[in-house]
Amino acid sequence: MSNLLAQLRLMLPPESYDGAAPNLSALLTAEANALALAQNSGERVYDQTWPETGAALDEWERVLGLPDHCVVGENLAVRQRIAAVMAKLNGVGGQSKAFFIQLAESLGYAVTITEFKPARAGIAVAGDAIHGPGWTSAWMINAEPVNVFVARAGSAAAGEPLAVWGNKLLECRISAMKPAHTTLLFSYGAK
Repeated sequence: MSNLLAQLRLMLPPESYDGAAPNLSALLTAEANALALAQNSGERVYDQTWPETGAALDEWERVLGLPDHCVVGENLAVRQRIAAVMAKLNGVGGQSKAFFIQLAESLGYAVTITEFKPARAGIAVAGDAIHGPGWTSAWMINAEPVNVFVARAGSAAAGEPLAVWGNKLLECRISAMKPAHTTLLFSYGAK
């Protein structure tokens, strides 16, 4: 604010006005305070424009219909909530393995995908798993046993737990995005 006050004083014609005069000084101080308030307000609006800051996280979640119905009531870290907002904003949809791997990564999970196919003569070799025709549309997300989201300074909110365990967010978002005709399994541990 003192910088703004000094700049306003410099804008006065030096011969006509004495910037140190009490009435003029009070007026310039009030103007500098108003300018500082407007600048701070503009910075807050700018922060709320970008969801990565978490400044207007509740509003972003409301607009995007988050949290997903299956994680309502779950204790999610702010980082997880921001990741869910960003995943929903950046997600264009898809049915490829690459799409679901990228979706999981955007939520903070490293996964691989296993696709199951029924054994067919001429294609299957010795040692391949024998799956029946019911496995045609089955696939599996392979992830770490338990992901832990640890609170970090600058991205954690007051009252937030220091750590959140679980894969509920991954299961919920992937299940919501999977093709309807498929059977989705989740495997935790060996990838």
